[in-house]
Amino acid sequence: MFYTGAAPNQQAIPATNYFLDELGVEKFALLGTDYVYPRTTKQHSGKLPEG
Repeated sequence: MFYTGAAPNQQAIPATNYFLDELGVEKFALLGTDYVYPRTTKQHSGKLPEG
């Protein structure tokens, strides 16, 4: 995969970790349209440790 902008590990994953670790958020939803970036983000988010 070749990205010309931010990849999920550079944007969505750090933001998710911040919500979980720093803000104490317990539940949230990842929303996105039907194209490569949201699909890849969802695949990577499944690899996050559950809190």
